[in-house]
Amino acid sequence: MSMISRYKRPGGFVQLLSLIETSTAAKKEKFLEIVRSESESWANAIEQRVLTMDRIFTWPDNVVTEVFKNLPLRNMACALQGFDAEKQERILQYMSHSERRKIQDEMGAMKSSPEEFNGTILKLLEITRKMISDGQIRVEKIDESMMIPEDFEDKLEKQSPGAFGGGSSSKSAPSSQGHQTAEKVQEAIHQVQNTAASGSAEVLQLQRMAQALTKENKSLKDENRILREKLEQIRKIA
Repeated sequence: MSMISRYKRPGGFVQLLSLIETSTAAKKEKFLEIVRSESESWANAIEQRVLTMDRIFTWPDNVVTEVFKNLPLRNMACALQGFDAEKQERILQYMSHSERRKIQDEMGAMKSSPEEFNGTILKLLEITRKMISDGQIRVEKIDESMMIPEDFEDKLEKQSPGAFGGGSSSKSAPSSQGHQTAEKVQEAIHQVQNTAASGSAEVLQLQRMAQALTKENKSLKDENRILREKLEQIRKIA
C-alpha cells in the first residue's frame, strides 16, 4: 500500500494537504518527495493548492484580517512581530481602536522566539484551511486555483494510471514498492521525532505527525508482508 492510498477516500486529499501545510519546511519537502515518487498528479495538485503566508497575503486585506482574528492575543502579536510594517498595517487597519491598542501593547511587551513564531504561523495555516473547508473563506472568489472539486481523489487517480502500486510489469513489483515506501516513511518518522526532541514550539504538532507516520509505516509493513505471502503462494502453484 502506497502512502497516497490512505488518502484516496473522499476528503483524503484535503487531509493530506493539511498535513503537509502544517509541517516544517524540511518535513514538507520530504512529504512532497514521497508523494511525487508515487504520483506526479497528486504532487502537482498539492503544490498548486498548498497554503503559505505569502499566498495568504495576496488575498484582500479584510480576508487576511479575519484569519488573524482567530488567533489569541499573544499569538496574533507574535505573528505580527514577524512581518514588516506594511503587512502589520494591513491587519491592524481593520481592528477597532481598543483592539489595535491591545495588540500593539502586547507586541511591545513580548519577546517571542523563532520557535514560537514558526509555531504560530503553522497555527495560522491550520486555521486558514479550516476556514476554507467551513466556507468562511470562498476561494472561488479570491483564489480560484485553490478550488478542490468534488470527487477530486477519483479524478487524480484517473490522471495517474498505476500511481497507487497497480500495473503488471512484475509479480514482485508490489512487494518492492511497499518496501521502498515503508523505508521513506520510516525515514520521515525519524526526522520528525528528532526535530520534536529539540524544538519546543513545534513539539505537539510534530508528535502528532510522528504518530500518524508510525501508523502509516505499520500498515505498509503489514501490506508488504501480505504481498510477500501471496507471491510465495503463487510461486508454489506455478
